[in-house]
This record gives sequence, structure tokens and C-alpha cells, in this order.
Amino acid sequence: MKGDSTAAALLRSLCGVDPEEVLARIFDGDPLQLQGLVMRVLRGNGFLLDPDRCMQHSLEEIAFTVSGADEVDAKEIDRVWIERCVDRACDRLIALDEAAERRWTQGFEVQAGTHRFLSEAFGVRWGRGRAASVAFHRLPLRTRLVFFAICVERTPAERWLEATDGSPAELRDDVWMAFEALGFVTDNDVAEFRARG
Repeated sequence: MKGDSTAAALLRSLCGVDPEEVLARIFDGDPLQLQGLVMRVLRGNGFLLDPDRCMQHSLEEIAFTVSGADEVDAKEIDRVWIERCVDRACDRLIALDEAAERRWTQGFEVQAGTHRFLSEAFGVRWGRGRAASVAFHRLPLRTRLVFFAICVERTPAERWLEATDGSPAELRDDVWMAFEALGFVTDNDVAEFRARG
């Protein structure tokens, strides 16, 4: 893809340059075509992270990695390399959330913009965004992907089951585990639901 080679060429030309200058060159206008890539990474991993926050951290990851010329072999910079930077940025966001949640002793956060996304987009209870994010991202990949497909992208359950060879019971359990992680249901709700079969 021409855009991919243009993005890679731009990054190769910035190897060894100060990270702030790299960031200034790749920030405006999305010359790396990161917006679509960030969305694919979020979807492919079932991550419920604020896309704007992921975009910012991805740009920072790329800028700092490219600026470390001794660590970057310019010939290796291609679309796959850029995607690995986005993956690392998402993983870092999840790790930052986990570390912040471990340090938080009262269990209630002041709703910052970083977690407002979950409240506004998914109805996560105000003030519980970080805890919900941490709990959700600890779920198995399959559970996150089921939630993303069924609840975010609104894929019909029948189509998901056909595509994955999963069982209705597995799908139900995955959705309920995600609901529980996001604070939509309690342990008692889940136990009662499972008891009903």
C-alpha cells in the first residue's frame, strides 16, 4: 500500500531525531494513517480503550522508538513495525491503568478524561472507569472479543456462533463475564442467571 511505504519512509527519515521533533512531524494530519490502525488493534484485541488516548500513546511510542536510532534498524520500519508500536502503546495503557488501580486505596476515582470514555460510550458507572477497564482487560481474549462483537459491533449472536463454532452457553457466559467486569451486574446477578441456565 502506497500510504504504508510513505509512512515508513517518513519514519526512516526521522531516525535519531529528537522525540519532540518526531512527534511534531507525525502528529498533524495523520501522515502515518494511524487512526484506522489503532481501531483495528483495539477491535482485534477486544480492548475497550479510548481511541484518542490510544492514538496519543501510539504517536508517543513511535516518536520515542524512532528517535532511539541505535535501537531502530531503519530497514525494519514498515507497517508491521508501526502496528507493533501501537500494540505496545495499548499494552502500556492497560499496564498504567493496572498500576494506578493497585495504588488507589479508596476504590473511587475522580473521573478524568482518560476513563470518561467508558462512562460515555458504554454506560460504565461514573467514577468506576479505571476499575472497569482493569477488570475488563484481565478477561480472556475470547471473552473480550465476544463482548466487542456482540455488544459493541452488534454482531447477531447466531452469526458469531457460526463463525466461531462456539456454543450458546459459552457466548452467554462470555457476555456475562464482561458485564460483570464492567460493573453492569453483580456476582449475585451472575449466579442467579447461571442457576436459571
